[in-house]
Amino acid sequence: MRDIPRFRFKNTETTAKILAKIPPECATVDILLSLRGAMFLDKTQKILCHMNKLNADVLTLAANPPLLEASTPSLLDEAAESADEKYQALTSAEFASSKCQCYG
Repeated sequence: MRDIPRFRFKNTETTAKILAKIPPECATVDILLSLRGAMFLDKTQKILCHMNKLNADVLTLAANPPLLEASTPSLLDEAAESADEKYQALTSAEFASSKCQCYG
């Protein structure tokens, strides 16, 4: 986590609290870069601040503001608690697919 400053996140206490919830094994360059852009939205920060845990799946949802906004708190909690989704984003991929089918 010492390399976080080079990703140029907003230098706020809220950002520090959110980043502290990310397990190092989930902190890939792609996720951090996507998350950085999404965290400029106050709504994204508020949602992530209320999460007890963050994993690859929740971070993938957070990096996509329209998907995050469409997510329910129970979906986010379920994704965060799933051991299967610690390293890969299964729920978010399925959720994104279902959202695309609704509009397609």
